[in-house]
Amino acid sequence: MRTALTDLLGIQHPIVVAPMAGAAGGLLASAAIQAGAFGFIASGHTPLQELKNQIEIGRKTLGLKQGDAIPFGIGLICWKFEKAYGEPDMAERFLETIVEAKVKGVWLSFGAYLKEWVGRIRALEKEAMERELKEGVEERKRRKRMSVFVAGGSVDEVLQMKEWEGVDIVAAQGLESGGHGPTYKVGLPIISFIPTVAAQFGPTFPSAPLLLGSGGIATGAQLVAILALGASGAIIGTAFLPTIEATYSKGQKKRIISAKGEETVRSMNFDHARGTLGWGEHVDGRGVRNLTTEESVEDVASEEGKRKYTEAVKEDDTERIIVWAGTSVTLVGQDSKGEDFAKTETIVKRIVGEAEEAIQRVARLGAA
Repeated sequence: MRTALTDLLGIQHPIVVAPMAGAAGGLLASAAIQAGAFGFIASGHTPLQELKNQIEIGRKTLGLKQGDAIPFGIGLICWKFEKAYGEPDMAERFLETIVEAKVKGVWLSFGAYLKEWVGRIRALEKEAMERELKEGVEERKRRKRMSVFVAGGSVDEVLQMKEWEGVDIVAAQGLESGGHGPTYKVGLPIISFIPTVAAQFGPTFPSAPLLLGSGGIATGAQLVAILALGASGAIIGTAFLPTIEATYSKGQKKRIISAKGEETVRSMNFDHARGTLGWGEHVDGRGVRNLTTEESVEDVASEEGKRKYTEAVKEDDTERIIVWAGTSVTLVGQDSKGEDFAKTETIVKRIVGEAEEAIQRVARLGAA
């Protein structure tokens, strides 16, 4: 399937594997590329050296040399580097690392100053391009312009992001999505979200930023629906959590395979248990319901609650630790059985095959 997204990123399928903290590393990002989709390394929740390590894993997996352009992207959770949370000096180092790596895309998310983050990474990219030109780097070896992704969880947020200079792709994140995203107060289901904003986006880049849809998508029919609603592609996360290449723990992968969509819940309790509370207004996280989500905020945020959570992480106890997952978790068990986790390539092939079948099914309706 060819869309404006596949043309922009040079991929075969309009599928983006989400930059999922705790799951998306160099192996998953490179596996997505090898399967004809687009992938990210998630960063910002771990030290800078870990990002560098994951970049090297992805580079080696794809057989790339130092200095070669990297065909996947890097996602960066920004709020931890903003002044209120004590690590503003690290922001520049992360952005410099991303630019130096020559990745194809960067996803900036969850910060009070995302517009400024976009401007800063574009400035660093421009400096790097000018430096290469001054140093006489061969044209074929010069860096190409990165695609900048941002994500919004409300109609107002998405339409504001569309106007930001330097943004190429805006993701509309529906309430169904796993991990951090919009609260019920501001969010919409993706089936309503996309058509609400799609008319404001152009069909091709660079006439306007491209629009992607995210939330509860795990099948080819859902991918086709997102395209029909007006998006240029879909962001899919939960389906890739129980893959061989994902860095989720064995316990988390097994829980994803066994869970049902009605077992997921939006909550901030996991963040209270971990002390990660800088996500911003109208943001919470969807995960599989367990002891942490069912206990009171006071209990999980207490010293005893945090101790229990820390111990559960060591034991890979999914009755208490985070298992981020969207409502599509019901649909992903078909790909893996028990501890026989699927490959990313297998899931991409399934989704693409289902999409082709869905297109043919709709075409037959039109011919009837």
